[in-house]
Amino acid sequence: MAFLLIIDTALEQGGVGFFQGDSQLGISQNANQKDHAAFVQTAIDNLEKETQTRLEDLDAVAVVAGPGSYTGLRVGLATAKGLCYALDKPLILINTLETMALADIRANNAQDHYYAPMIDARRDDVFTCIYNSQGEIVLAQQALTITPDSFLPFSEEKKLILLGSGASKASRILSRDHIAVSERVYELSDINRIAQEKFCKKDFSDIAYSEPNYLKAFYSTAKAIHNN
Repeated sequence: MAFLLIIDTALEQGGVGFFQGDSQLGISQNANQKDHAAFVQTAIDNLEKETQTRLEDLDAVAVVAGPGSYTGLRVGLATAKGLCYALDKPLILINTLETMALADIRANNAQDHYYAPMIDARRDDVFTCIYNSQGEIVLAQQALTITPDSFLPFSEEKKLILLGSGASKASRILSRDHIAVSERVYELSDINRIAQEKFCKKDFSDIAYSEPNYLKAFYSTAKAIHNN
């Protein structure tokens, strides 16, 4: 069971947490996306004291690296990389859309649906992909402009579950047949499950060359804060 620090500043709800295997030692969360930069390092320091743990004892640092908010991704990854450099610990990168999908698949007991996590990217655009009930990608991650025919033929084959900040918008544009919207929001514990699996597989990322996964050149939360 790995002792991990989880960092998530990719979306509006940010958080950090210490986990020992499946056990949550302590978490701290921030609901104001504009404050993630000021929040994250202070939260880590406070959690270290509250949980009476030491960063030096970490096995790895895991960070949600995108897609998501341009500034938020940079804040999270810079913090994680700085800690990994200073502490000589491995870095684990977590994909936002994968986390969203796997959390909903588990919540639905892996019912045989398609799952489309979506992050609002302004106007009719979303960051999205599609997973099957086994957690496998069947439509590659992409920045997509939603049209009534988006996600065909998947939405004709079986129920398509839309989830995330772009789901309600997409549901109004898509054909409603076989479409459902999930209100579930992933938690730090969902990120930890993926991170623990990656740690066991030694699926680590190169600290020097790791970059945020923007999916497109720039996504300004300052202009899109009402949507993101």
